[in-house]
Amino acid sequence: MTSVEGMKTMSANLSQRWAKTSPANLSLLQTFTLNILRRNGYSSITSVQRFTSNDIDKLLSFVG
Repeated sequence: MTSVEGMKTMSANLSQRWAKTSPANLSLLQTFTLNILRRNGYSSITSVQRFTSNDIDKLLSFVG
């Protein structure tokens, strides 16, 4: 087996492995996002969406 074939096999196995943890990863991302918003004084995701709608600078100000 060549190294290229070995890399293809390894990457296929790796993607299957990570696919099983997608729900947990999404849950962590949601929790992280909610904590940042709460730290900045927002209790409602809807109010944040109205305030930041399509404004990258406002969104980045939350983590800065």
